[in-house]
Amino acid sequence: TPLGGILNVNMKPGILLLLVALLVCSALTKVIVYSPKQLRERVVNKKGSDEGFNVSLANFGIIPYGHSLIGRIYYDPENADGCNPFGEFDFSEDPDDNDHPTPIILVDRGNCTFVKKVRNIEHAGGRLGIVMDHQIEDVTNVVMSDDGSGMGISIPSLLIGITDGKILKDFLKEFGGTNYMKKSISSDIEDDDKPKKKTEDQKIVEQAALMVTFEMPHPDQRVEYDIWYSSIDDRALDFITDFQKYDEKLGENVLMTPHFVSVS
Repeated sequence: TPLGGILNVNMKPGILLLLVALLVCSALTKVIVYSPKQLRERVVNKKGSDEGFNVSLANFGIIPYGHSLIGRIYYDPENADGCNPFGEFDFSEDPDDNDHPTPIILVDRGNCTFVKKVRNIEHAGGRLGIVMDHQIEDVTNVVMSDDGSGMGISIPSLLIGITDGKILKDFLKEFGGTNYMKKSISSDIEDDDKPKKKTEDQKIVEQAALMVTFEMPHPDQRVEYDIWYSSIDDRALDFITDFQKYDEKLGENVLMTPHFVSVS
């Protein structure tokens, strides 16, 4: 393809690596409630539709572009912001696959970096981290940025709005929460050595799951990508200057949208 030919030019390794990353950063990520119907109905009542939540995708971690993920949601009110290591959750009865569960762990925004939260989520066994905002704003304008230590993170993560996060947290709280799903608690047995019987509320909360899709929109058959740069990054101007000649080669095969983050 013309684009493939352009990428074969003699680029500097750093420029080529960053360009490849930029070409895939415009994924259209959707988060919708998968189950149960009680939670889906609550979203419709609160938001007026079931079109899903607005999100901001993190610029670190491995994003499964072109794929989707369905997973049960977990929230630990004892470690609400995710800034401390989680106890080990019990994913043995995850509805997707006992051998390959896809748990989604929710945390509140604040008190530590996005990277630290997501690293703790990954260490707890989470396959996706969702950070819930702590103020009313358009999360699509929020940069869920790397703190410089996110290279080792291998799971995707994203930010959702405070209203959407409250819907999820209120639902979990109403039906008993998911903190009891930790192994240290869920493995407890009755005096007669029989497993504890689940309540109806526990059965409902265990069905609480989201579907997250990482689509790559290309309705006009061209690659769309964004470039984010900051006033505190001295290398940003050098990159933009060096990248100009490659942008000219890409021509009409791509559509680039620049973003500038000003830090005072």
